[in-house]
Amino acid sequence: MKENKNLNENVKVNLNGDILTIWEFLTKPFTITKQKLNKLNDIKISGVLAIIISAIATIITLIKTVIITIRETSYWSGETEWVLENIKEINFFKEIGGSFLTYLAIIVAIAGIYYIGGLIIKKDSKFPRLLGISALAVIPAIVCALLLAPILSIIYLPLGIGITIIGIVYTILVIYEIMNNELSLKGNLKLYFNWICISILLMVVCYISVNALVGTISKDINNIFSLIA
Repeated sequence: MKENKNLNENVKVNLNGDILTIWEFLTKPFTITKQKLNKLNDIKISGVLAIIISAIATIITLIKTVIITIRETSYWSGETEWVLENIKEINFFKEIGGSFLTYLAIIVAIAGIYYIGGLIIKKDSKFPRLLGISALAVIPAIVCALLLAPILSIIYLPLGIGITIIGIVYTILVIYEIMNNELSLKGNLKLYFNWICISILLMVVCYISVNALVGTISKDINNIFSLIA
């Protein structure tokens, strides 16, 4: 009984420690110590964290897709109608798989770009650790772009755009500071290295976003043609 009690206490302590580390990372990312990030050195922990965050973002995206699909607003009268039959138009396998792989690819891309960059400038870094940091760093962008922006856009569209920009900028600042500390970058190298890495990262994200946008537009055009025919 005592052994089970001690085991339960250890599990609770470890769990509380993990939650505390994540909370500190999100609220005070610029002051968190390397020792507290050592838990991310294990690829199992970092990998599962990346998968969980990608899955959560995928679920939110799927819910948004369903709402957009079944919600029809008349351009002339402004009246909104909920058409549940439209849900049949959603390819859930494609939507879930595409969204999940997109979010996971972005997280892996952040870690990969900085890891490869670190190797080029001969800085010691661990990919699992960078992967865990990247997974945590994208949370502000996900919360702002996928959760807050749609709600604020209903009130006033510029508010949704503004909160999305804030989330993305905050994520970039977190990546900038934490990666600097991880790779021990100083002086001009700190500025140029991050400028190159973030520029490459933004191009990758834009490429993925444009492809998704083009796919959405193509789908809408096909729907219009099908209605005309």
